[in-house]
Amino acid sequence: MTNHRTTVLIADSRTAVRESLAALLSTDPAFVIAGSAGSGSAALREAAHKQPDLILIDPNFGRQRGWEVISSIKGLRPDSIILVHTNEMTAEQLLEAIQRGASDIIHKALPPDQLLERMKMAQARQFLVNPAVAGLLLTRLQAAAALPLSPRPLVEAEYRLLQLAARYPAVGDIARD
Repeated sequence: MTNHRTTVLIADSRTAVRESLAALLSTDPAFVIAGSAGSGSAALREAAHKQPDLILIDPNFGRQRGWEVISSIKGLRPDSIILVHTNEMTAEQLLEAIQRGASDIIHKALPPDQLLERMKMAQARQFLVNPAVAGLLLTRLQAAAALPLSPRPLVEAEYRLLQLAARYPAVGDIARD
């Protein structure tokens, strides 16, 4: 049985963060660093070139928002697992990142052993959902479920056409009626 080491791309605008994450990941035999990137464009280049299994990304790249980068990476590498690693984002922004292709959101204040555990969970395709995002998703799903199936009732002509369509197999038969 071959042990697969998960290749990781670290994308964060701060060099110190990239270096500390690389040092942490190097202590765990489950991971190998594929590369690092300090900007959104560098993250895209590295993802295309190095083809990592997992991308740990802080979406705060200045002018280029991380979820745009996430969408682009997901387009290049649909099988890559993208983990958002951040200090602060609103629930709306977190949901946007997930809709764009992120698999999980991990707070930067998470202790190192828990960060490694979450990354191993992601490697196994097991994800935890941020409670704020879960609440937002539930609210949106409940609101969508409350919408009427039809924005307005059928008018008499539409109702008559549906009755004819049910009775006649061919469109020409409907026209003769």
